[in-house]
Amino acid sequence: QRGRSAEALDWLDRALPHLAQRDAAESNRAAILLALQRYPEALATAESVLSRRPDHVGAQQHRRLALWALARAGVDGGYFAQIAGEATAPTNARIQALRILGFRKAPELADVVPPALGSAEPRVRFAAVQAVHQSGERAFLPALIHHASVEKDRVTSFATWRAMRPWSAPPPSHQP
Repeated sequence: QRGRSAEALDWLDRALPHLAQRDAAESNRAAILLALQRYPEALATAESVLSRRPDHVGAQQHRRLALWALARAGVDGGYFAQIAGEATAPTNARIQALRILGFRKAPELADVVPPALGSAEPRVRFAAVQAVHQSGERAFLPALIHHASVEKDRVTSFATWRAMRPWSAPPPSHQP
């Protein structure tokens, strides 16, 4: 997978001059990708690009793109756990960080799921449930059971019950 990532970055180096000529949105996206390629601290660079035009329609997409590019580049799960657990982080950044941790089946997910399930924002709670479901870790079952009993958002409640479904059947017995 590392080889595919290197190929994508090589392609980006060749394509960057052409992308930058398209329009402001493409130029911002290309700048973010180039920065992410060069150094992992580039989310700050991405944020500064986004802060210049916070009303830009594509700002959330740029942030999502930056976080997933960092994830694909192999940035440590602790980085995403910090974003997911930070209540002052932008909501969409927290959501993407939770999704990344679930996608990776990262051990750091255990640290961020309980606070995320207690978030006031239903989208963050939903992302936490999705991350648990995607991780497939049965260790989260007690947290999901408790969460199912207190969740008020109907979509998140449904997702919580759906996430528990694979663990509802008894484990298969091994008969000799």
